[in-house]
Parts: sequence; structure tokens; C-alpha cells
Amino acid sequence: MSEFVKGAKVKDIASGKSKVVEFNGRPVVIFNQNGKFSAIDNV
Repeated sequence: MSEFVKGAKVKDIASGKSKVVEFNGRPVVIFNQNGKFSAIDNV
């Protein structure tokens, strides 16, 4: 199931870039693909 959590500010991840953040002790990578954001486990 998906849920919304704050991981970074939009301005912190430029288009075409990504950022690794921690959520509940697990690394998650957030992607900015032309202004559309998605996130997955960083495994």
C-alpha cells in the first residue's frame, strides 16, 4: 500500500536527479522525472 510521507523539498531534487533519504530506518530513493516524483526502496 502507498502512503504519502515528506522526504525532501521539491527544490532539493532537480529534474532528472534523485536523492536518498531514510524512512523508518530504511533507505528510500526519490526520483524527479520532469517534475513527476516517485520513490522506491533503495535496495
